[in-house]
Amino acid sequence: MLDDAEPNDDVAELLTASKGLIKLMMSAKSQVKINCGHHFRGPTLAHAR
Repeated sequence: MLDDAEPNDDVAELLTASKGLIKLMMSAKSQVKINCGHHFRGPTLAHAR
């Protein structure tokens, strides 16, 4: 796989896609923390801010 130069483009696209997915998951996690903060008073709300 390392012999060809073309697959590198696929790898770059995959990395970009995974980075976007990670950002999406992180933002989703922060939203969940904020939502939980309303229900459970505690450190979750402090971390979300």
